[in-house]
Amino acid sequence: MKLALTLGLFCFGVVSGYGQESVRIAVVDMTALFEAHPGKVAAEARVTQARDAARKVFRDKSNELKKVLQEHQGLVGSGQSEAGREALERARVIERELAAMKTTQERDLEEAFLKEKRAILESIEAAVRTFNEEAGYALILDRSAAAANGIPMVIDVNGLDDITEAVKRLLGG
Repeated sequence: MKLALTLGLFCFGVVSGYGQESVRIAVVDMTALFEAHPGKVAAEARVTQARDAARKVFRDKSNELKKVLQEHQGLVGSGQSEAGREALERARVIERELAAMKTTQERDLEEAFLKEKRAILESIEAAVRTFNEEAGYALILDRSAAAANGIPMVIDVNGLDDITEAVKRLLGG
């Protein structure tokens, strides 16, 4: 409801600001532009590579923990309790390192993903603005956008210009 009221007031302001002139409104499918963006494949590859590297580091540290725990069992089984306690303490240190590593890696991967996504979206927004410098639309709406509750923000675009393909060409897609 708030969204519809806000959009209505905004459009009223746009219309009243233009007086008797025809207000030109266009739509663009940002999701389609994102999916077709020429940099998307490389961005996905960078994020995948970072994720794979993080998994390898975690797997290596997990294997180290496994070896230390096996060492601990062997020492305790052979009656070397003091050495077994030292191995167990090393295992606890590695467990703490693994827990910290997991949290750090998840945060770093999320940041890398958001950075790549932000760069693509900024590229798309710049292309839309470049296209609109000549086209002169008063308002360009994202037809793929949805409100927080999942309801589409743009329901019907009958009669509006869809500039998605023109922007896609600007992006090189």
